Amino acid sequence: MLNEKTREKEILEIRVRNINAVYSAFEALSESGISIQDESTSEQVLCPYHEDKNKPSARYYSPSGRIQGHFYCFKCKLRLDAVGIYARYKRCKFMDALKMLERRFNITPPKIEDSVQISFTDRSGGYESEAWKDVDRMLSLCEDKLMRIKPKCSYPEFCRICRLLDNVKYDWDKLGKANDDMIIGLNKARFLMDGIFSREVLLDD
Repeated sequence: MLNEKTREKEILEIRVRNINAVYSAFEALSESGISIQDESTSEQVLCPYHEDKNKPSARYYSPSGRIQGHFYCFKCKLRLDAVGIYARYKRCKFMDALKMLERRFNITPPKIEDSVQISFTDRSGGYESEAWKDVDRMLSLCEDKLMRIKPKCSYPEFCRICRLLDNVKYDWDKLGKANDDMIIGLNKARFLMDGIFSREVLLDD
């Protein structure tokens, strides 16, 4: 029972990380009407969850290394990632918001498997794929896919995917071998492109 609960917790953490990889706290705050000047710069903001008229009592923290961007209110003692912000915006439970975002970005939740180690790096089943360690090949495939879907991208979407791929290419050229950050960057780009493609398919239908 304990092992099953541990696996369920691990899978939930993977699901949340998968969403935060394609939908940032900055985007969630912007969608909910909270204006932030720059995604890469931390900033004091008014908290929308209590009466906060004059002096901002909350702060947007920009992403830093492996730490995702997030929102924190010093008065409410409330820390929210992208999923938590979206849940507040939609006035629904956290798990309902998580499922809504998975559908929106066409992300398949991983399943509990007794004998397989689950990893964040492969969206289709949640398992790490050796193919993604061939960074040079995967970069080429992602760049080709980006060119195919470019007419369907908004300008911010296109720029964000380009930045992700450029960062991976820079690290690859510098190090000459794959690391976790490169694989995560490639997957972030893939998630975004899959979401754009799925959105267009739904619109066509």
